[in-house]
Amino acid sequence: MLPQFYLKTKLLPPRLGRRVLARPRLLDRLRSFLDRPATIVSANAGCGKTTLVTHFVRSSNLPFVWYQIDPADLDLAVFFGYLVSGLRSLYPEFGQVALGFISETEGLASKTDQLVDIFLNEVSQQLEQKTIIVLDDYHQVDSSQPIAAAVDRMLQYLPDVLHIVITSRSMPNLSVTRLRSKGLVGVVDRRDLLFTEDEVRQLFAETFGLPLSPEQVNQFHEKTEGWVTALQLIQQSLERLSEPERSGPPSSDGGRDPISAALHHSEIDIFDYFAEEVLEFEQPETRLMLGRLSLLERIDPAICDAALGLSGCAEQLRALARRNVFISHTYISGAEEEYRLHPLFRSFLARWLASKIGADEVRRLHGECAAYFVRTTRWDFAVHHYTEASAAGEVADLIAEHGSELVRSGRFETVKRAFERLSQDTLAGRPRSLITRADVALIEGDTARALDLYTRACQMARAAGKTEAEAEALRGQAYIARYRGDAGHAIQLATSALNLAPDLHSLRARCFNILGLCYFTSLHDGERAIENWRKALEEARLADDDRLSRIVLHNLGLPYSTEGDFNEALRWLSQMIEPRADAQSPFPQEAIAHLNIARLKTVQGRLEEAESHLSRALDRCQLFNLKAATAETIEAYGNLYRERGEYGKALEFYDEAARAYRDAGLQPTDRELLDERATLYLRMGEIEMAEREAEEYFRARSEGTPSERSTALITRGRIEMAASRAASAERLLAEAAEISRAGNLHYNETRAEASLARLLWETGRSKEALDRLGRATELSRRYDYSYWLAGEAAVSEPLFSAAIDARLAPDYLSQIFPQGTRRPAASERATARPAVPVELIIERTSYDLAINMLGPVEVYRDPTTALKEAWRLSKSLHMLCYIASRRNRRATKDALVDLFWGDADADAIAKNFHPTVSYMRKALNAGQVVKKDFILYREGAYSLNPQYQYQIDTEEFERLIGDAREARRNGDEEGAAQLLGEAIKLYRGDFLEEVYYNWVDEVQSYYSDL
Repeated sequence: MLPQFYLKTKLLPPRLGRRVLARPRLLDRLRSFLDRPATIVSANAGCGKTTLVTHFVRSSNLPFVWYQIDPADLDLAVFFGYLVSGLRSLYPEFGQVALGFISETEGLASKTDQLVDIFLNEVSQQLEQKTIIVLDDYHQVDSSQPIAAAVDRMLQYLPDVLHIVITSRSMPNLSVTRLRSKGLVGVVDRRDLLFTEDEVRQLFAETFGLPLSPEQVNQFHEKTEGWVTALQLIQQSLERLSEPERSGPPSSDGGRDPISAALHHSEIDIFDYFAEEVLEFEQPETRLMLGRLSLLERIDPAICDAALGLSGCAEQLRALARRNVFISHTYISGAEEEYRLHPLFRSFLARWLASKIGADEVRRLHGECAAYFVRTTRWDFAVHHYTEASAAGEVADLIAEHGSELVRSGRFETVKRAFERLSQDTLAGRPRSLITRADVALIEGDTARALDLYTRACQMARAAGKTEAEAEALRGQAYIARYRGDAGHAIQLATSALNLAPDLHSLRARCFNILGLCYFTSLHDGERAIENWRKALEEARLADDDRLSRIVLHNLGLPYSTEGDFNEALRWLSQMIEPRADAQSPFPQEAIAHLNIARLKTVQGRLEEAESHLSRALDRCQLFNLKAATAETIEAYGNLYRERGEYGKALEFYDEAARAYRDAGLQPTDRELLDERATLYLRMGEIEMAEREAEEYFRARSEGTPSERSTALITRGRIEMAASRAASAERLLAEAAEISRAGNLHYNETRAEASLARLLWETGRSKEALDRLGRATELSRRYDYSYWLAGEAAVSEPLFSAAIDARLAPDYLSQIFPQGTRRPAASERATARPAVPVELIIERTSYDLAINMLGPVEVYRDPTTALKEAWRLSKSLHMLCYIASRRNRRATKDALVDLFWGDADADAIAKNFHPTVSYMRKALNAGQVVKKDFILYREGAYSLNPQYQYQIDTEEFERLIGDAREARRNGDEEGAAQLLGEAIKLYRGDFLEEVYYNWVDEVQSYYSDL
């Protein structure tokens, strides 16, 4: 849902005019908030918010993005699209992931947290210098709950390299009280923005060039309360007076006529009084031009000529901007220009225009503007102006004809607001208008309203004989039926839609995809699913719909994967991830595709290729914050290391996967983790542990799909074999083979049959064993299970030797079980033997990060893979040590700056501080598969993330010394000696012995004195 059209002028900062007074007290205050996530500048129109913030960011010497928000930005996709585009103007590589997620995600509002996390992840990874984002006129989107939720989450988790400034006419709909109390936001409000008496004097004398007497300064400040717009209007009036009039004697009421009299009214009345005066000073044609311009949010000379009948107005606009007649020049590039009216002046002009030309003429002008935007395919602006023109029929037609484009570009609020103003009479005979609104409801998760609208649209289209519209409505109903689990009704509806739309390729692709999903997920009919997905792929390609084509390609791999035709599954899945010349952004579904490919390649024994795909899967999972898929990928890493025989690493990945599942709100029984871990324990000879895991998995999946049940039975059967419980093993494996055969689950059938063959051979039933092995071999030859079968041959050499001797696929079996490794087949009756446990000592670390500071510094996540070269920037390592050595593992930014950049100037600190922190974070994850955010920034301080476990030698040293002293006080001299011995082992040398900072000396003395 990526907007297709951006106004570049909305990402340009306002131009500061010549008549701007610097306000050091407010600029200093804004600078003091820079280390907080956000600053809110809240005041009503005309208080100088934008001018102040413009001055602040331009004087900050920091890169900044200015986002001028307007009412068309209420949709989450539009809002974030502009944020990403703004940052890309500074950092061209930024935003690939966020843009990919926005463009490929339906129902974006329901995935607000994920979108924010993706955006912030990219900020953390790509920004190394403090950057400011200004959200100007935030009140324009304050009514959007998804945007409010997104900004709230951003402020809560904002990386320290970003600062957000929000300007708004009202306090934003955010958790401001909570955020402010936690020190996360600074606030500048209307009272702060009011000019002091001294600032009024400076404004007139130094900025306007109109020195005032002390009495005038006092009077204007008292009557305006320092409201800058009123002061500007006074300036406009004073400039039209002669010198004697400006400084004439006071009137009888203590003021000066006529200006003083006007200052006794309300702010709006004051503005209207002076605005009327400003307008009257202009020529009649200029007044009318300004009135017509008030119809536009953004003023482009091209639309003035084409829609408002204002030919050649570009020069007049420039002149008005130069004279500061409440119009500002926001953009100029060659022949392109854009202007904006001051919001209060625009509101005044709109009222003035209506009183001069009448409401009917105003509506006609809005209609002309709408027609212009239709010609330039700006559908959102066209809808707005048609609505203002009270042209309900045109609005309904536009939503019907171009609603799909509005929906694809994420303009949901445009559709919703326009639709709610249409009467039932207007909608009659326009079923596509209802379908557009239903599509928005469906995307936003309101399935009840979507179904009602689709049903009404279907009836309306059928009555009018509009078969294509009827097909679209049926497609929507079919989607909802499948979503609700009514596969039969969904199939009926999708089939009816297909019959009505023989030439609508995009619709047909979606209907065939719905059919495929119904057959595969609900009816477990892989053959019918494949048939429909092939048709969906053909139609999607005819419709040039790359996104749907890729989804269908992935879907096509699923039935083959489930059945065990891994090579065919890989053929389809690999097409899904093939690079495309026109698809630059990563694709969220690629994570699942890479994961599934890695799983298949692991099963095939292509472990290096599997690891490559797992790496890409995990990268995308972390980029898109796919929590469940992240856990599954980590689990797949465990499987990979299990196949490599690195059982310790496999267990660590399984432990990490269990934690990731919990973070995703899932239980281990929801996925295959227990079964995979049981398989590992079985290989290690830990029968009891394998039994425990397998039993729990079996209980969870006893009513599951045939694939799940057969998998659980095979694992339990193989455990029973290892425990020498032959009868139970045979029963379980035979049941698994039967379920697999009935469900065309070829891989599971091969595993069950081969396992049975081993069991039967060991119990002396050689003929039955060879029959079972024959079936397994046949399936293995057909579907390439040679890697798995070779593993079975390695642990049951006599059986496979006998099979070759019996001419059971000798060529194939000889390839996976070479002649040189074979032993003569035993002819005598074999007896079942208990499995001999593998003697393994598995060392598993109990921490996520170790930091040793007594002696030479050591930092590692795995002691076998400590990477000293990752810490080439020594200052980042020393900062980490300082944070870790604090009592609460926390250090304020001010403390870090003082300790490590004490003599540097502000520019050097701004240039180097954040890159040093960024380097620290990256070094902590160097060479690691699973990236962890060890360093948090909250409330002005950096700390070690309490989510993880740490082994810090100084803390352990103190603990041991304390315990030893306690043991000695209790008379346990032997225990005390043992504890002291352990402490001495930790003390490899003085604290940070090779580091020279003043703060280190004090800490060194502390530990050496212990």
